[in-house]
Amino acid sequence: MRPLTIISGVPPSLTVGAGRLIQHLVVEALTWGPPVEFVYAGNKGEAAAAYRAGKLIRFSVQACVHYLRKFRTKISLGILARRPHVVLIHFQEIGVLWCRNFLLKRTQPTWIYILDASFFCIRSYNHLPGESDACLLCLSGQYENALKNRCRPFPVDNSDTGDFIRFLHPLVTAGKVRLLAQNELSALLMRRHYGPGAVVRVIGLWTSDMNDIVESFPSEQLPEPAFDVVYHGDAKAAKGLHWALGLALACPDLSFLFPCLQPPDHEIPVNCTFRPMRWESGLRDAIHRSNLTLAPSLWSAPIEGALVKSILHSRRVAVVAVESSFSSELTSDLVCRLSQEFTVAAKQLKSRLAAPPTPQVLVRSWFLESRKAARLVHRIAMAEEEVARDGCLPSSKINQSIKS
Repeated sequence: MRPLTIISGVPPSLTVGAGRLIQHLVVEALTWGPPVEFVYAGNKGEAAAAYRAGKLIRFSVQACVHYLRKFRTKISLGILARRPHVVLIHFQEIGVLWCRNFLLKRTQPTWIYILDASFFCIRSYNHLPGESDACLLCLSGQYENALKNRCRPFPVDNSDTGDFIRFLHPLVTAGKVRLLAQNELSALLMRRHYGPGAVVRVIGLWTSDMNDIVESFPSEQLPEPAFDVVYHGDAKAAKGLHWALGLALACPDLSFLFPCLQPPDHEIPVNCTFRPMRWESGLRDAIHRSNLTLAPSLWSAPIEGALVKSILHSRRVAVVAVESSFSSELTSDLVCRLSQEFTVAAKQLKSRLAAPPTPQVLVRSWFLESRKAARLVHRIAMAEEEVARDGCLPSSKINQSIKS
């Protein structure tokens, strides 16, 4: 097994999902192996968290760490380019110009672990404001649609992001860049985008907070519900915030809880309560006490922590029917897929609320099966050996079709 180097745009952290992923990889490498060299290209998230908390001294320290890491990564480009087995994680935070120069210097294939839809969408969350479905307009290299819709790069507003996505295209097609996907539908989108010659391996997702979830399964004795529906997701249109408000408007007899600040740019139905909270500071209990948890992402979401936690801690879970999303891979016993049309979705929601809760034995079985992805470093390392052994053949499920 060749030495593995992981270059990440974010460090181990509990403040963002990518940071929790890296934290798990570090612990796994130290606990089980194989040995991994971790290179962090920045520290922006930690600096931002300190600034938001008003801890100015800590902010100054974390900001210095950020720029030192950026400088170290810049001067080490040539050295890192000679590493035999490299995986890039969160290329936006690493810096697209650095990644471009790095890939040009590489003589061996490089892997990229895909966190979102950024391999074809400069928004990363492939969703257009005002729509109720994922946007696939730029898939297969039709990048002019991003210009037509005035899409801005996210989470880093870098004007070079579009050029980098175009730059990646022939490298992936030629096999010089290989992709690690979280789930089968994400892998399918990658093959639709780059063609059948792309080297894609599905390895799953595991984050540090998932290690503790199984220890905090709710008991079979459920408390009296405080709200009919709890929204679980970031306060973003792509995560379904505005869609959930539209659903609440269509269900005036149901109570909805949103764990965020009230959006200033949207009509707020009277049956909605806004109460900012995080998972550790009340959201877990609110979900446990709700009749149903709504995780309505409207983009081609891979494995989202919010959805996983919702399944484990809620009586019932509902999502929006987005065909290219990971939720479409789950059985109807685990999640209720709501229509994108509010009137139809309202009827489906009430029907699900009238039905019995999801049996905990089913939830536990699903989660324990999912825990196979906990050995993520091992799966990353084995992807390289698998390609070397079997060639660049696609996995057996990649040949499925998906609506254009």
